[in-house]
Amino acid sequence: NGFTLIGALIGMYGVYSWGIFDDVISYLSKLNDLYQDNIDRLNNMGEVLQNDVDDINQSIDSLKRDGNMLENTMNQYNDLKRELQEIADKNGDNQDVMSLLNEFTDLSENLETVIEDNEKAHLLSIFYSVKLYDYGNKNCLNKKQY
Repeated sequence: NGFTLIGALIGMYGVYSWGIFDDVISYLSKLNDLYQDNIDRLNNMGEVLQNDVDDINQSIDSLKRDGNMLENTMNQYNDLKRELQEIADKNGDNQDVMSLLNEFTDLSENLETVIEDNEKAHLLSIFYSVKLYDYGNKNCLNKKQY
């Protein structure tokens, strides 16, 4: 009879602690629903973030193309500048050629500035792409960095 009493006490404690199994199952079912909602929300956030990363990658590709075009243009300008310098050296102190060469030098400097700005934008977009892609880990941007 001692075992019966101990079994009854354990049973009463179990019912007191955990309730009836239907209550436990109901509670666990509610938790499962909550977890499923969280999983769905995280999946949606992941899709949005992936779309953002894809957009940034397209922007990076566009910046690369623009940078390559600017670099080619700069190379052509440098070739033209050498030719103008050769003409200026052959003709001596020709004011027209010298003014054209000076104007060309100013344009070249402006183009170099545009190329540098393009490279900065490219690097910045890569930085944000990496930070956005790494969202959820400890490496993402904090409020101050943003």
